[in-house]
Amino acid sequence: MNNKKAAKLIIKRAKQNPNLYSKQEVRYAKLIKKREKQIEESIRIYEPRVNLKSVEAFADIDGNAFDVVITYDIIGADLPPQQL
Repeated sequence: MNNKKAAKLIIKRAKQNPNLYSKQEVRYAKLIKKREKQIEESIRIYEPRVNLKSVEAFADIDGNAFDVVITYDIIGADLPPQQL
């Protein structure tokens, strides 16, 4: 299961049973979902030279940060998918 689906599942379950997850876990799930969507939209709008394959965000709660992995193909180049 990818992070976006896991985040959706956490949010859905937290609505059904608020005691199942802490407020912090639900907040991070919402942030992950939102950040992945923002990054995907930005790349699709502002970078027409690439074909976006995937965006994965991982919450680093202890470091108060996100780690993001972006996988894409460069259009017109015979290269394997690139990853940032």
